[in-house]
Amino acid sequence: MSPILQRVKEFAPGPRGAYPRLRALARDAFSALLLSVFSAKWMGELHRRQVDHAESDLAQWDAEFKANAGQRVP
Repeated sequence: MSPILQRVKEFAPGPRGAYPRLRALARDAFSALLLSVFSAKWMGELHRRQVDHAESDLAQWDAEFKANAGQRVP
């Protein structure tokens, strides 16, 4: 049997219902998409918090910037 036909048979209806491997593939793709969306939302919230913190005390940030200007600091 050719490799292509073997691959097609993997997605054929099985004893547990129609196209179980295709359903699993769709479920995994949906899970990955959902995880990506929630991760992007979480990262956006963390970035927003960082910006809010930076804007909370502009004098401190300005003094730190002037003290470290032209230097390599982490």
